[in-house]
Amino acid sequence: MMRALLFAGFVWLAGGALSGQTTELSPYSRFGLGLFTPIPPTALMGIGGGSAAWWDGSTYNPDQPASGVSCANTTFQLSAVGTSLALSQPGIATARARFGAPGPMSLVVKRPAGNRAWTVDLQPGSSTGYSITRSGALEGVGNYRESYSGEGGLTWARVGYSQAFRRTGMRPTAGTDSVRIQQQVVFAGVRMNYLFGEQSRRAVLDVVDVNFLDQINTATSRHRSPGLEAGVLVDRLVAARYSASGELEHSLSVQLGGTFAPSAPVESDLSRLVTITQTFSGVPLAVDTALYTTTTGTGWRLPQVYSLAVGMSRSTRAGGTVRATVDVRRQDWTASTTLQDGLLAPGVAWGVQEAFRAGVEWVPGRGKGRNSTWALAAWRIGCAEETAPFTVDGAALTTRRISLGATVPLARSRSTSRMSFGMEFGDRSTGTTGNLKEQFAAVSVGFQLQPFFKNLWLTPQLYD
Repeated sequence: MMRALLFAGFVWLAGGALSGQTTELSPYSRFGLGLFTPIPPTALMGIGGGSAAWWDGSTYNPDQPASGVSCANTTFQLSAVGTSLALSQPGIATARARFGAPGPMSLVVKRPAGNRAWTVDLQPGSSTGYSITRSGALEGVGNYRESYSGEGGLTWARVGYSQAFRRTGMRPTAGTDSVRIQQQVVFAGVRMNYLFGEQSRRAVLDVVDVNFLDQINTATSRHRSPGLEAGVLVDRLVAARYSASGELEHSLSVQLGGTFAPSAPVESDLSRLVTITQTFSGVPLAVDTALYTTTTGTGWRLPQVYSLAVGMSRSTRAGGTVRATVDVRRQDWTASTTLQDGLLAPGVAWGVQEAFRAGVEWVPGRGKGRNSTWALAAWRIGCAEETAPFTVDGAALTTRRISLGATVPLARSRSTSRMSFGMEFGDRSTGTTGNLKEQFAAVSVGFQLQPFFKNLWLTPQLYD
């Protein structure tokens, strides 16, 4: 019964997340599949958006298929993000926008202290959200207004399995004794990915003089792509020192991680409708269809993607921890020529999507004047630089971010559940003179919910 209720709640919340796939507003999202950059969970926003070599026992990382088994217990994770955006084009115009969106939603099913885990998660994969209006005048026609808008996006639905392989060994203490410790753990995982969604782009030409006809151009695309992805994360103890009583004084560990998703098939349905309208009493009425085309089942392939990461962590006797990580990710879209005409505009071409992310986390541990909540709190800072999967006039669209974050235990929850906060500041542009520049600030709140300490769900019974 407990499993059924938990799964039903996850599906219900997931339905709400899917109803709002437009997760970002940006004029650049009118190209290709939109801004093909998944929203990270709040806990990982503070380290630049995530890393294939990151794990802390309480956070699930949607970018790493092996991350599920690294959680200490069954975990339900969800988040939301709000963004303030400022757009500017030198000598032309400026604009501002504020919007919010759901973040990734994940469920990890795992026995306490188990070595296997199943994961189910939904993550916004890309967004096509923008609204642009400009006015002008032509001789013989008079004043006119052009409006461009887009909505929709793509979502990742994933089901995965991960397993842990642990190796222990003896480590000498400061005295004559020795202690058995975990020297290495390997997390390995595989999952099935399904990318799906609908994107709609609309252009409207409205001539103020009612004697002239107007035009509405609507382009709609639907995409679906099943695929596989694998990941591995290795954590190896490099050095450790124990007191004569066998208590840890300090330790140093190194983490290595990587993911790989092979090229996956995609089927796309594309349609375009050009309608001639005339405005009566402020209401545009269709008078003719100038063009209607539809193409179903267009086959192409999503390019392969891989990521590599390295990290390091140092722990102290008081429970303090410092973690650092660096992550790189690459996906080459230049061979995706099938949809060149259907999804890209003149001057826009498929490119290479690359990302560099780095971050540091600090957990203060026990100390004078610190209660258990603040002793276990985690503070993060990170940065990231990413390029979009397309180029504009030969220049790569680059996003740069600086992020901050914190995670604190949920007081009085009688569990290991946590609440996370994240902030990021950055800009997005092609770096060429005269092109549009975006500056943004985002705030995110998320939860990692785990069962009550005495909840025996998924725990094997010792006796009847």
